[in-house]
Amino acid sequence: MENWQPISLQVSGELNDSVNLLHRASQFVAMFSNSYLPAAPDDSQNCLFWNNTLGRLESRLVDEFNIRMALDVRTFELILEHRDSVQRITLDKRTKKEINEALLEIFLKAGLNTDKYKPIRQFTIPHHATDDGISFNKPAKIFLDEWARYLGNTQHTLKNIAARDGSTSEICVWPHHFDMAILVPVDYANNETRSIGMGLAIADAYVAEPYFYINNLDAANVESAAFTHPKGNVFWNTKDWLGLVLPASAVAGDEPEQQEMGLRSFFMTAWMHHAGYVTNM
Repeated sequence: MENWQPISLQVSGELNDSVNLLHRASQFVAMFSNSYLPAAPDDSQNCLFWNNTLGRLESRLVDEFNIRMALDVRTFELILEHRDSVQRITLDKRTKKEINEALLEIFLKAGLNTDKYKPIRQFTIPHHATDDGISFNKPAKIFLDEWARYLGNTQHTLKNIAARDGSTSEICVWPHHFDMAILVPVDYANNETRSIGMGLAIADAYVAEPYFYINNLDAANVESAAFTHPKGNVFWNTKDWLGLVLPASAVAGDEPEQQEMGLRSFFMTAWMHHAGYVTNM
């Protein structure tokens, strides 16, 4: 199980709070991307990409100025890489206003037009205390490290699927819902091609803890859902979107050697049995 990092921490409210704060912190990177990268038809210019080696969520490179922004998940810092220089901005004990002021100073020195640095209008995220001037407070290291392992493990599993299929989208973290996902084109019996999404979501209105999901599925074979994970634990979500959910606690509760196998089983069997996809995997 090379590259898999065992998940030993049980899901808790404190983990959810820490991930929610990371979600807010990631908006600085998304706002940078949305401001300085060309708009994409699917709004993917503001996607974030997990660098497992460095433990950070990165923007794409703004080629014209050779600058990139990232959120270091483990240290709770923003990183600006401009040509050969690297600058870190700690988020701890700083307000959103203070962080934006520090960023604008760096952007100006890098030659960026600071008038372009604007809030994202295409989506909104739930209100948070930091929106009211409350400082960001660095979560405990145990929760930051845990979420880095969730991201690394999910990316590791999705990469294996993408390598076999060859037609999936990039693996990215979408700043709206803060989910790591890929899209997989699927051919149905009526020759209609569409995509299913699979990945890792944070706790939300649908599930009270982080969870793995596969959406946009055909629910014709609902009774076989329990077979998409060795221990069962899988259920259907039918509110607002249709798909299968595997709670993170089901994976974290397994013995380490079973964790990767269980998550891979969830993605692969749900993909094949419920989406009607025919593959040589």
